[in-house]
Amino acid sequence: MSATAHRLLARLPGRSVLSRAALAGLFACTLIHVVGAVPAAAQTGVIGLLEMPEVFGAGGPCAPFEPSVVPIHARPGSREAVGEIFVSRPASGVTSDGMACTAGPVVTVRVGAREGFLPVDEHAYEEVSAIVVERAPGWYRIRTGLQPDSGWVRASPRMRFRSLAALLTEGLTHLEPEWDGRVWDRPFGTARVVAPPPPGDAGEPPPTDAPAVSVREVVLRRGVWWARVETIPDVCNGDRLPPTSARVQGWIRVFGPDGRRQVWFSPRGC
Repeated sequence: MSATAHRLLARLPGRSVLSRAALAGLFACTLIHVVGAVPAAAQTGVIGLLEMPEVFGAGGPCAPFEPSVVPIHARPGSREAVGEIFVSRPASGVTSDGMACTAGPVVTVRVGAREGFLPVDEHAYEEVSAIVVERAPGWYRIRTGLQPDSGWVRASPRMRFRSLAALLTEGLTHLEPEWDGRVWDRPFGTARVVAPPPPGDAGEPPPTDAPAVSVREVVLRRGVWWARVETIPDVCNGDRLPPTSARVQGWIRVFGPDGRRQVWFSPRGC
């Protein structure tokens, strides 16, 4: 897959585990899943991602596993389930070594009479997690994509939670095209506008299309996530830097006022 395809997929705000057939022609590949976007406004409440091997498996969408149902509760500690998350269709066309398949599993969420695809996001290449908006001891509140748009699931020993701070500080991170150009001296302090990088051409995007940054710190202030960032050489593009006018050092909002990401990590690497 080209670097352009990787970047386009990495920039999707949220995904459901579906067939990638619709994207195969565009990206000239036969790998699986993606699509079914989470509403942009829903992203503002994100506090992290939750691996759920019960419905996603482990080791990628083609790896064989025995799925189980994950109950959804209206509140933490509740014994009565109001819905469930389950695999409505297993992966198909899986090769004998489990390394490839024509379609990944379809993960469905059902609450009452409402049903849809579970909103997910990638935490690693082709490996997805549920989107967490709140935590309580032994419980996680995740996006459902339905109305109401969240429900509680009980933690299991197999689940793994990755906080927003860990996601942004432990891997490759970049500024998103939706970044508004504002850099603050401190959260809710004084902002200045940094000149946007030049647009890419019809070929591979230049390194300034998604400027690489190092996230030094992530904090929550008055309900808003902030990241202290600094432009760094882009290891995926020959360690090049954007023009001086487009470099940043300071605080930016992780999610803009419209809920879209302004800085994010690259689960697929370069």
